[in-house]
Amino acid sequence: MPATRITAVAVARTAASATALAVAGSAAMADVTAEDVWTQWQEALGSYGEGTLTAGDESREGDTLTVSDISLEMEEEDMAVSSQIGTVSFTENGDGTVTVTLPESYDVMLGQPGSMEDNHATLTVTNSGLDVQVSGEPEEITYDITADSYTIELTEIVDAGETVPGEATATLQGFTGSAMMATDGEMRDLDAEMSADMLDLLVDVDVPGEMVVDISGKFENISLTETMRTPLEMDPEQPEMLMESGAMMDLNVEAGQSALIFAYDDGSESASGAYSAAGSRLAMAVSADRFTLDEGATDMALQLQSEGIPFPVNVTLGELGLAIDMPLSASEEAEDFSAGFVIDELTVNEELWMMADPSGALPRDPASLIVRFSGSGRLDEDLANPTGGMQEMSQELPGEIYDLSIDELTLRLVGAALSGTGSFTFDNSDLTTFEGMPRPEGSATFRIEGVNTLLGQLADMGLIPPDQIMGARMMLGLFAESVGEDELESRIEVTPEGSVLANGQQLR
Repeated sequence: MPATRITAVAVARTAASATALAVAGSAAMADVTAEDVWTQWQEALGSYGEGTLTAGDESREGDTLTVSDISLEMEEEDMAVSSQIGTVSFTENGDGTVTVTLPESYDVMLGQPGSMEDNHATLTVTNSGLDVQVSGEPEEITYDITADSYTIELTEIVDAGETVPGEATATLQGFTGSAMMATDGEMRDLDAEMSADMLDLLVDVDVPGEMVVDISGKFENISLTETMRTPLEMDPEQPEMLMESGAMMDLNVEAGQSALIFAYDDGSESASGAYSAAGSRLAMAVSADRFTLDEGATDMALQLQSEGIPFPVNVTLGELGLAIDMPLSASEEAEDFSAGFVIDELTVNEELWMMADPSGALPRDPASLIVRFSGSGRLDEDLANPTGGMQEMSQELPGEIYDLSIDELTLRLVGAALSGTGSFTFDNSDLTTFEGMPRPEGSATFRIEGVNTLLGQLADMGLIPPDQIMGARMMLGLFAESVGEDELESRIEVTPEGSVLANGQQLR
């Protein structure tokens, strides 16, 4: 997926988390006190591994609880986090809500456990016009957040004790968000919505004599919704058991128009270019029972120049997408699954075409590859089980497949086109007719357009000898029948007896 969308997702989530220190969501009409909010912050952070949120002093004056010298410390196996946040005030508004006032700026240090001083990166978090309103009740607290701007700036990189020259800045403009965090028995629920009018991104790394990296980008209309369920107590030594505890996540991220320019030079190789897209998306849900993914981008364009390429490369793409929906848990009943992959309307510039076809014999039509299929089956092992199915998947099928449909198959390239649909069922009790796999039964129909014209063009170019062209056309005649001018159709059928037929001719 495009790096632009992933960057937008990461910054949006980081900004919201840093603002609230604990994300939370939908409103309830009840009272919440300043102490309730501060207590939730500490409890929420403490449930995520080895994390603590401490204060130097807590003082109450009238409606305001002031907590000074707040310190955040968190350590996991491969990452440590340290931050001196400073003073935060929690003011009760008299209507059951609380206003939280955070410092306009504070630093967060990320580094390697045990050697933070010599291996770390420092981020400076800055806000302008930040307003945080808290409502609800102690067991279900809601945060409503707005900010004119929210900036995360990389201000220092230290590697093995040496400072690495470089800086990076991500700024969200027109940020709004709401989030609810509630407890339900031994679980914590999170529902969040966030949006920003614009994300500005700047990366400038210059290591003298080694590397120069410059990236600049803008991403419009970013939105994020997230539902998450996690246990109140998690063992940081066993993160793989998270799914078995009932945890789940449902994430949806979208971005509008995006544009990015970049340059790279390491002394021996250099490259520069630009990327843009009209929109991008990421939808992902995962639990112990199921995994779904739908990601993609539309109207993409890439321009690239490099010392290793004698001319600029220009690529456009109407759509790029990937979708997966599959079960993860063992079941006695059939479960649906599906998957799809889309590369639609791909074009490249003439200079790139000339490398393969200098005479211009082949059509320069946009290329497409679209594959979508679905079916049903069941699993013998829980794929999310750390002691179960994943290790055994490479050895044999982790269950049974009952049916499979080719919902769409489309390939368009150099003036020719292939399309197909079909459906099959499988007999899992018969693993001998087709050695080692369940016996299929069903049919698929494929249509090919323009292939004879393409074969002639390839022969004229001298890429395929005439005798091989004749052999290829004879093979097409065996497996397909003419249904129009330069149009062929083939029906592949697998019978209950295990025979394989092509337009009625037996192949097996």
